[in-house]
Amino acid sequence: MTGALDNPIVLVHGLFGFQRIGLGSWTLTHYFRGIADALRAQGNRVYAPALSPVGKVENRAGQLLEFLKATVQDEPVHLFSHSMGGLDSRYLITRLEEHRRVLTLTTLGTPHRGTVIADSGVGLIPGWRWVRYSLRKVGFHPETIEEMTREAMVRFNEATPDSPEVRYWSVAGDFLPQWKSRLALWPHRFLTMPLLQTHEGPNDGLVSVASARWGEAEETWKGDHFNLVNWNVFKDDPEGIHQDRVNDYLRMVGSLKKLGY
Repeated sequence: MTGALDNPIVLVHGLFGFQRIGLGSWTLTHYFRGIADALRAQGNRVYAPALSPVGKVENRAGQLLEFLKATVQDEPVHLFSHSMGGLDSRYLITRLEEHRRVLTLTTLGTPHRGTVIADSGVGLIPGWRWVRYSLRKVGFHPETIEEMTREAMVRFNEATPDSPEVRYWSVAGDFLPQWKSRLALWPHRFLTMPLLQTHEGPNDGLVSVASARWGEAEETWKGDHFNLVNWNVFKDDPEGIHQDRVNDYLRMVGSLKKLGY
């Protein structure tokens, strides 16, 4: 038993994410699959906002702020943020000047330095202007893709320096599949991974290790982008990289506890 942290934990989902999938009070699954229950079993208070699944970083950060005000009021929290959720969290801390609301931020698979996938979407898709127009018609903000290009993230990082009052950690995923029969199940494995491997090196299928590393302590897990939030878990796995991540989260929270949180 790791013991409970003194302050709440907030799990922040990424692009196209969700708080939970269910009907009424019945829940089929959560975005951070099995993580909240495991942390609560240790006595932690755990919350998870439902941000706009297709919103811009600025808008999602504002939604995160409103969620914190409504759930924990002024109590500072520990953020565990996946993918784009890490950018939302950094924006909240620095650009919205809400550093006093956050004790620590741990990002998982966050494209802190952008991704060549966004570069390719913006620069290589024929008729991007038409695509932008079409995306807006269905409620998706094309700027969401544009702001995760490597060039845009240079500007984001310049405008969003880390707060000295918040401690930052990160987790990256390193995934190189050998089990060919499962490639077809996950398009990011054969569509995006070769592109990332060529231009950015080791990656989780959507974000490179180099882009995901951030803060004073950096971990790299053997797993793909979704395994970082405990999806794609297989008991009989010849690749050995589809692990259940519950114990990793418990370990990270235990490390925070040892630091006095």
